[in-house]
Amino acid sequence: MPHVSTGDMIREAIRQGEGPGNEAKSIIDAGNLLPDALVLQIVEKRLGNKDCRSGFILDGYPRNLRQARDLDAVLERQATPLERVIELLLDDEVAVYRLTMRRTCTGCGRVFHLEFNRPAVDGICDACQAPMVLREDDKADTIRKRLALYHSSAEALRGFYGDRSLLSQVQARQEVEEVAQQLREALRGLS
Repeated sequence: MPHVSTGDMIREAIRQGEGPGNEAKSIIDAGNLLPDALVLQIVEKRLGNKDCRSGFILDGYPRNLRQARDLDAVLERQATPLERVIELLLDDEVAVYRLTMRRTCTGCGRVFHLEFNRPAVDGICDACQAPMVLREDDKADTIRKRLALYHSSAEALRGFYGDRSLLSQVQARQEVEEVAQQLREALRGLS
């Protein structure tokens, strides 16, 4: 079952350099957020790929009620029922700390973490030896803005999915193994 990250989908669309990817690149390069309709195009295209037909884990989408309703329409068109929504619960300052510790390879895009997944040589990617950087969206101010946006829409999403008995919440401050176990329990019994 593929793990499909919204950020990865957007970066892949940009790498492909056509249609929604070109539009996304120009918007991002201008420092703006992508409109919901454009993100939906990218998500729908990716979820239509063969590897998603028997299931997928969608990470980072939907982020607001409109996106949730749009995702429902996409999944209905693709005859793919939504089986579970998992919300990872984490204090904002812990999230800021964890994200500011990420480093991304400028060559292959691999992501490291300075506490949990350090490269063998500081600042150098283990896989391709290219330098690593702190991405703009991993800087503290950017993360705090994104968290404020998240909090402004999270309650509506909790209600939307909770009313349909699709929502599970997992405490994400625990050790990785404990979080993984809670995730497995939340997903247990799904097809």
